[in-house]
Amino acid sequence: MSRPQRDELKYYLSWEKKRAFLSRIEQALEKDSYSDERASTPILSLYYDSPHFHFYHEKHDGVPYRNKVRVRTYDYNFEGEKLAFIEVKKKIFEKVQKIRIKKKKFTVENLDPTTWEFDSESEGLLGKIIERYNIIPAVQVFYTREAYVGAHDSDLRITFDSLITALHPFEDLVRDDLIRPDRMLIPEDHYILEIKATEKIPGWITDIIAEFQLKQTPFSKYTTAVEKLNLLEMVPEVGVYEL
Repeated sequence: MSRPQRDELKYYLSWEKKRAFLSRIEQALEKDSYSDERASTPILSLYYDSPHFHFYHEKHDGVPYRNKVRVRTYDYNFEGEKLAFIEVKKKIFEKVQKIRIKKKKFTVENLDPTTWEFDSESEGLLGKIIERYNIIPAVQVFYTREAYVGAHDSDLRITFDSLITALHPFEDLVRDDLIRPDRMLIPEDHYILEIKATEKIPGWITDIIAEFQLKQTPFSKYTTAVEKLNLLEMVPEVGVYEL
């Protein structure tokens, strides 16, 4: 399923500022229906890239039209049969568009992209990306997400991500990873705030952002995880952009 393009703003917050910001806007929000009573859910994503990390370099170099491929489950691992989503996240200048394919009985074996099957034209784009870039599993990222939607504006979505942790492909998450400096992408008492809307971000939100003097961040879970685990050291420098 292809979703409409949307605006997506990101901010880096301390625990104190997150608590104050949420307190300021919570009357206009409802917790996401897919989250628990605390509006929280675990998320594990396996990101894919070419053997020479094309997607990483495109993000790093600020290429305005680029793709990112991942498999996401709302759990701590991919063991057993999971509800999972194969996703292509497309950046088109300042807009973001997502192609999302739902898989109800996704297994560890399905992490191999050669097992993926596609039906619609939009999903076929993913097949072309797989073939062109010869994508393989690159890195996993785990985090917990606190998610809300607008109480009177269902187009608005606000999330706070924390405990963002880098893992090698197929590596099991253990509790100690969540506080290991060599795995944590941000300190455990900080958050990445994301504000998303298909239409324009509401004015009342932008006013509160200005009130709290929040500054946008280009933070990317994928590229930061690649750097945290020093994965580029295993890639030859010559031919990085060759297809």
